[in-house]
Amino acid sequence: MNTRGQGRVFQRTGSSFFWIAYYAHGKEQREVARHVRTGEKIDAVDKNRSGAVRFLKRRLGEIAAEQHGGRPFVGPQQERVTVGELLDGLERDYKMRDKWSIKVASNVKPVREYFSSWRAADLPANVLGTYIEKLRDEGYSNSTVNRRLQLLGQAFRVAIQNKTLSLAPFIPRLSEVQRAARIFRDRRF
Repeated sequence: MNTRGQGRVFQRTGSSFFWIAYYAHGKEQREVARHVRTGEKIDAVDKNRSGAVRFLKRRLGEIAAEQHGGRPFVGPQQERVTVGELLDGLERDYKMRDKWSIKVASNVKPVREYFSSWRAADLPANVLGTYIEKLRDEGYSNSTVNRRLQLLGQAFRVAIQNKTLSLAPFIPRLSEVQRAARIFRDRRF
């Protein structure tokens, strides 16, 4: 497959895998072709060029879907970005705006420890739920959980503003009403 505007499948010199090239957002994207179902790299030794063509068609379909209001296209560069890199970007942004403090750093540290190696584009909602349950089991209040999740959400927003990512997961916010009611009740005379 090598038609203008449709991308191409090729083999790089020195590589034993098939590669694909296509255009997204005005830039050429190149990546190793992967099996659509398993995600494994397609070995050129196996002569499975049709698998590489299928992967290319899938990528082109993702780009077309975005152009028609579907999910934003997540290219190979965005797929490699980790949550740790997003938190680094948040720290740079906060320092630039003089918002970085010891308190913020102490809330970012446990978020970094838990999520650092996760790929940002692949962060599933159930992982956030597991993190919330873990913090609650450790005795943290809803407000502490919210501050940590808020920083994670801000890291995603900074990445979207910087065009490092094109989408962010839904990050839940817990109710802090019980805490406010308890503070009010304790202050009554």
